[in-house]
Amino acid sequence: MAPLSPWSITVIRHRARILSLFLLSQLAVQAMGFAAGIVIVRSLSASDYALYTIAGSMLGFLTGLADSGTSNALLALGGKCWESATRLGNLIRAAVQLRWRLLGYGALAALAPYVWLALRADATLNQVVLLITLVLLSSIAQLYYTIHTVVLKLHSRIAALQGLEFFGGSLRFVLLLFASYTFLGIIVALSINFAAGAIQAITARRWSADFIAASTVAHDGERSQIMALVRSQIPNALFFALYSQATVLAIAVFGRVREIAEVGALGRLAVIFNLFGAILSMIMLPRFARARTRRALLKQYTEVMSAFGVMAFGLSSAALIFPKELVWVLGEKYANLDELIGVLVATSLISIFVGLVWHLNAAQGWVRGAWQTIPCVLAGQIIAAFAFDLASVRGVLLFGSVPLLAALIVLWRLTKAGISAAADQTA
Repeated sequence: MAPLSPWSITVIRHRARILSLFLLSQLAVQAMGFAAGIVIVRSLSASDYALYTIAGSMLGFLTGLADSGTSNALLALGGKCWESATRLGNLIRAAVQLRWRLLGYGALAALAPYVWLALRADATLNQVVLLITLVLLSSIAQLYYTIHTVVLKLHSRIAALQGLEFFGGSLRFVLLLFASYTFLGIIVALSINFAAGAIQAITARRWSADFIAASTVAHDGERSQIMALVRSQIPNALFFALYSQATVLAIAVFGRVREIAEVGALGRLAVIFNLFGAILSMIMLPRFARARTRRALLKQYTEVMSAFGVMAFGLSSAALIFPKELVWVLGEKYANLDELIGVLVATSLISIFVGLVWHLNAAQGWVRGAWQTIPCVLAGQIIAAFAFDLASVRGVLLFGSVPLLAALIVLWRLTKAGISAAADQTA
């Protein structure tokens, strides 16, 4: 029997069914996370949610710095030896050791500033101690989870991973919903987040044990291989780990408790827009990564940009037509934020667009000289600091996203060079 053509109706339907199931699963996972976030927004007082926002900022900084490209390096190196349980196990141990070291550096760097920010937001000393402890524990859980999920990805356990993420998100949502009717406070919310993350990390570690040798060690060879790939990414990782928290940090320094809570609440709504950006990346990035000729690259790039344009227009229209309905989701405490929906949409789409351009370049390996985005964004941030009121929610939203547009100067230059260097046709 002749093999089926990759363009046959049967194969296309099969792939479409797999893609639909994947997207539905991903939507379910994201929906659970969004719902859990809304429960917290509606249940906590503005002062408690301000502290929760600061704690989330610290967690984002620590996990971003602790990774610093380690997961990507592990995926690249593990792809060459994934069938060897011993070699893969050695890589995993080396990656865990490196991430522990990076997490330690991050904790030392973040401790004093975030303690000060929490105290400035009217936290008691006991609250600060518990907040920092729970954030550090959550960082450790995330450290192990992301490392061991790489093993599962290399062995194509994608469905199991999605199931685990859905279970973790559902557990978090159910516990938070139950607690919201009884005793939900900031410490309880952070404890539930940690518990769900710890269960996911333990489960991922147990599943990955089926694919790595029980007795492995981190040899100097594995450590140097991972470090060689990570070292070139650390400047960008450190900068963007800080930059990703710029909005929260700016309002925490210059604003009041109320403004901190409002920025955090609007961040819950921004997840809606980020979700569409993630789906766009999941569907189109793999196709773009496979393109090799100049014509194919231009065609795929145009399709991605067109799809983003359609998505941006649709989301913007819906958000601007129904701003009160969107803000209603957050609860009565934030009813006054409907006038900021337009700014939220614009700033979210800027972040999504710049991230999309970056990932398109990364998919083709057009990242040499990408460090030049740092001085460009820094220059934009300095200008933005004088142009926008950093004590207002509107000002910090613009401050956190508009400077990213400066990165496009470098990213589009890399894109143009990459497409120009591509072959005219397949060899």
